[in-house]
Amino acid sequence: MHRMRLTIAPFQGGLMSGENPSGYNATNPLTLWIIQLGIIMMTAQLLCSILRKIKQPRMISDILAGILLGPSAFGRIPGFTDHIFPSASLPYLSLTAKIGLCLFLFVIGLEIDWSIVRRNVRLSVVVSLAGVLLSFSIGCGISVAIYHYLIGPSTDFKYLMMFIAYVIFDYCLPATLPYLLHAQDT
Repeated sequence: MHRMRLTIAPFQGGLMSGENPSGYNATNPLTLWIIQLGIIMMTAQLLCSILRKIKQPRMISDILAGILLGPSAFGRIPGFTDHIFPSASLPYLSLTAKIGLCLFLFVIGLEIDWSIVRRNVRLSVVVSLAGVLLSFSIGCGISVAIYHYLIGPSTDFKYLMMFIAYVIFDYCLPATLPYLLHAQDT
C-alpha cells in the first residue's frame, strides 16, 4: 500500500494570524519592504498631485515625502519609525534606492539627445564645469567650518576637504538631473 505524506506549509504570519504585518522579520523582510515602498510611493504620489497644481516638479514631492516620512514629521509620532522604518530594515531600503538611482541614471543616458549637446557644446562644457566647480567649492567651504568647529587639528585637513567636497559633488549630480529632465519637458 502506498501512503501519501502530508506536508504542512511553514507559518507565514501576517494579518490573518493576528501578528503585526509591518513587524520586521529577518527571515522574511519582503513583507515590510513592500509596506515601506507602498507608503513611500503613495505619499510621494499624493504630494505630486497636490504640487502639480502649482507647477512643481516631481522631485519636489519626492523630497517632501522623505521629509514627511522621516524624523522631521511622522518620525516624531511615537512608534512610527520603529514599526514602519525600523533600523534593521533600512539596508534593504537603501539597496532599493541605490538600484533605483542606477536605473534612473541609465534612463537619463538613454534619453540624451547628442545632436543638441553637439550644437551647444560650449554651453554644455561651461554648465558642466560650473556644476562641478560650484558643488566642489561648496564642499570645500563646508569642510573649513567642520574642521574648525567640530573636528580640530587631530585630522588632516586635506583629506577631510577632499572627502566633504566629493560627498557634496556626489549628491549634487543626482539632484540636478531631474531638474534638467523637467526643463526638457517644458
